[in-house]
Amino acid sequence: MPLRAPLSRKPLGGLGGLKLLSVAVAGVVFLGSATASTLASPGAKRRQTLDEARTAYEARHPGVVRVGKGINPPKLVHQTHPKFDEKARHKVRDLSPIIAEAVITERGDILDPAILSSANPDLDIAVLEAMRGWRYSPAQQNGKPVAVFIIVTVTLDA
Repeated sequence: MPLRAPLSRKPLGGLGGLKLLSVAVAGVVFLGSATASTLASPGAKRRQTLDEARTAYEARHPGVVRVGKGINPPKLVHQTHPKFDEKARHKVRDLSPIIAEAVITERGDILDPAILSSANPDLDIAVLEAMRGWRYSPAQQNGKPVAVFIIVTVTLDA
């Protein structure tokens, strides 16, 4: 299946042998046993759960809300396609999903996209660059634009 931008039915297209699917809505995300590689403390590496990674990301963005009751979700206006280089496509060995989070601002721009979980770091940059090019009509709460979180899950299928 093709990659689809969050809150859209528009496909992003094939990627030379890789098929991608985005299953993403702000506020709803698969929170299974996926982990993200992060630093627990300076100099000490450990695996951080997806819940911990998401909590840490959202803590860095006070005032941003999750889409839910009383908040009309943003609507996709413009999307860009990930451009994976040939070398990165050939390095894919693990088909675990890439999970990213970002803020959709009150203007509908993507702010601070970040990878929460990935087994394919060579593909992460292309996913983040594509997300930076997406534009939305803003989410609304009581008729006023509001910044919201969005979760993007990219599932790789060889």
